[in-house]
Amino acid sequence: MNKNSQYKEEMRQHYQQWNKSNVSQNEYAEMHQLKIHTFRYWIQKFNNERHLSTGFIAIDTLIPTEINIRYPNGVELAMPALTSTKLIRELIQYGKLCSQ
Repeated sequence: MNKNSQYKEEMRQHYQQWNKSNVSQNEYAEMHQLKIHTFRYWIQKFNNERHLSTGFIAIDTLIPTEINIRYPNGVELAMPALTSTKLIRELIQYGKLCSQ
């Protein structure tokens, strides 16, 4: 194993230990006498590797299943989230005309 590979593995171990810890990046780097900018570089590098290896990036947002349009007169339309934007635009315009 060459020197670069050894260093990368050493930083990977720091990355994994930091992930398991409940300390900030700054605290971890200070505790282990690492330069914070170098440590952040490796964190980003290993995060990117993890995303590339799975082919997916985890997201924590919910995808809506329904779209609601509420007109000023209190009428509310509910439609599937996959409704075309053209139809939604037309319904919004229709609501604007009716409220005049």
